[in-house]
Amino acid sequence: MMAQPVRVYSEFQRINPFGQVVEIDKAARPREVLSPAVIRNGNSGFHLAITARPGTTFSLHLGQNPENAAGVTVYREIFVQSGKDWIPDGLEKISLPFDGQIGSDGIPGQTTAVFWLDVRLADDAPVRRIKVEPQVWMAEHWVPYPMEVRVVKARVPKAAHASGPLPRLEERADAPLLAPLRSYVCGTEPHTFPGKGSLNVRGLVRRGVEQDLMLARALENKAGRDAVIKTLLRHAGAATEAEFCGTAAPGRDAEWYLRFRDYLLRESD
Repeated sequence: MMAQPVRVYSEFQRINPFGQVVEIDKAARPREVLSPAVIRNGNSGFHLAITARPGTTFSLHLGQNPENAAGVTVYREIFVQSGKDWIPDGLEKISLPFDGQIGSDGIPGQTTAVFWLDVRLADDAPVRRIKVEPQVWMAEHWVPYPMEVRVVKARVPKAAHASGPLPRLEERADAPLLAPLRSYVCGTEPHTFPGKGSLNVRGLVRRGVEQDLMLARALENKAGRDAVIKTLLRHAGAATEAEFCGTAAPGRDAEWYLRFRDYLLRESD
């Protein structure tokens, strides 16, 4: 059965060339991305999958209402083979409208092209709902994905950059979070990149948690450090800090972290 033609996923659900979540990222109940909360003065990332028969041509557009309410940078995701699966990781910036063809990556049987939507709101963006709607023209008709972004009051105090060596490609999509989170909770020494590094999905996921940790540190003044860390541990499924600081992956699936992010955005309002 062919997957939904146009669909948006959270940053923790990487999509393979056949329209399926890569095996290691699969969640029993993945989050439906229809009205995501987006922080001000920061970036929020989403995977966009376009699925059709091999050889189908398409044109990717993006509608906004109000017009230009958000800054959106779009990247084409580059697949890398890892064992029996193909994982999107490299990023190639594109301009919209973008004309493409399903199967252009040269992967046998490919039915899906994947893109990263990087949504940025200004520091003074009004707190409101705005339409950020991917729209695809293919097979002689429009296929939209209705997405209404909720601009929240919380804002990132300064630009965030990914830090620390990135995990291996074949690790779960939330793996880039672990070093910064364990630095925050466990007091381990943070690492720095020796250079700028390559632009890839793992790096943008890491950038997202660096943004969140700025909110977490600011929230300590309101809620107390113990409350923030206890909330993180609860969503990670860890009973103690020592357990969280161990080597096991937290949470039951890669999207566990979204619940902690929800808490940060809500309590930082």
